[in-house]
This record gives sequence, C-alpha cells and structure tokens, in this order.
Amino acid sequence: MSEPEPRASPEAPTRSAALLAERERQGLRALSLMRVVFLAVFLASVWLIGANLFDKLMSTLLAGLAMAVAVLSLRRLARTGALRPIGLAGAGIDILFLAALPVIWYLSVGGAA
Repeated sequence: MSEPEPRASPEAPTRSAALLAERERQGLRALSLMRVVFLAVFLASVWLIGANLFDKLMSTLLAGLAMAVAVLSLRRLARTGALRPIGLAGAGIDILFLAALPVIWYLSVGGAA
C-alpha cells in the first residue's frame, strides 16, 4: 500500500495559485503600460487644445501624478509580488482622474460665471 502524498502547507502556494498570480502580474503590467500611453496622449492633447493656462496646468499636474504612480507600479511590480497595493493604487488614481477632470474642465471654461 502506498503512502498518501503529503499535503502542501497553507503558506505554500499551489501551482494554480502561482499561475493565477502570474496572470494577475501580467495583467497589471499591461494595464500600467496602457495607462502610461493614455496619459502621454492626454498630455499632448491638453497642451495642443487646452482652453487656458489653468486647464493645462491642472491637467498636467493630475496626469503627472498618475504617470508617476503608473511608473512606480511598473517598477514595484518587477521587484516584488505586491499585487494588491499596486492594483489599489492604480484604481485610486483612475478614480481621482475621472472625478477631477470634469471639475477642471468646468472651471477652465468659466464655471458658473
């Protein structure tokens, strides 16, 4: 009679967990690269067709912050396996970006004045 195979300890990742983590890492890498490309195109378009200096400066500040987070995410992703903080930071920046841009554009064209 053969001995049963030893079970993996709860701390040791299974093969499927390791494969899922690698897929998630690849997805975060692709998302961060797309975010950098989007922000580069966004910055170029803002400086070409921006309504006024306030619009250009605020949009550049916001996009610069988002680009810094995306680049730092890519660097941290290459070094460690901290997938959750990287994903949450990216989602937070996206939410900030989507919430702030309409306000910036509203104020740049005169707002309620």
